[in-house]
Amino acid sequence: MTSQDRAYAVHEAGHAVVAWALERTVVRVCIDPERSHGETVAGPKDDPPSDRDRAICLAGIVANDMLRAPGPASLGRGDRICFFHDLTPDMSEEERNSLKRKACALARKNLSAHVGMLEAVATALEQDRMLDRAAFERIAEKYRRRTGDEGAVR
Repeated sequence: MTSQDRAYAVHEAGHAVVAWALERTVVRVCIDPERSHGETVAGPKDDPPSDRDRAICLAGIVANDMLRAPGPASLGRGDRICFFHDLTPDMSEEERNSLKRKACALARKNLSAHVGMLEAVATALEQDRMLDRAAFERIAEKYRRRTGDEGAVR
């Protein structure tokens, strides 16, 4: 595995673990570092967008920072920030930055509380490149049995 593989795996694991911790259903997580692509599908999203949605959105960048797994400069920065702007419609830059700080703090709090789960998901992604819902839930169940941990830290 390359450091780029690790960076993508940690990034997508961050999104998935925060989604799981904030009681979202993780449907699929995959990475394809050769194509500079990764994806986490979890839902349902709140309408209007909530702090949970924004924390999940920024969790990949937070995970890369926490586990010191930097990837290409573009990893999670371009599309994710554009998506974050979609979650903060009609807001001033000051309001958006305040919500961004709050979202990063919520993501960091949940990732810190579940760093073992983050590591397990990232390792599985490095090996398999894709986790469907059943595979993700097996990792979560193993983590719960080992730690007694049920998820959300609000």
